[in-house]
Amino acid sequence: MSLNNTPYLSTHPESSQYWFRRSVPKRLRASIGRHEIRFSLQTSALRDATQRCRMAANVVDKLFIEAEDQYESVKHALRGYKHYKTTSTTQRR
Repeated sequence: MSLNNTPYLSTHPESSQYWFRRSVPKRLRASIGRHEIRFSLQTSALRDATQRCRMAANVVDKLFIEAEDQYESVKHALRGYKHYKTTSTTQRR
């Protein structure tokens, strides 16, 4: 089993512990508040780390989906606001 088979799995440079590391997509960084999600998997055993990393990846995927939904909702609301603002401004003239 190698690290190449499991994305987001890395070893800490100063210990033998495995870590989960994943970049946050640029468009979601403001809503999530981070550039990267990184945390210890609390193990130095590759088999345990692989299993924990896959579970963590599923949780992070769900987080990104929720953040994406919120991002799209805000974007849609802003489009509606811009349309309302330009429509109401032209009606006043």
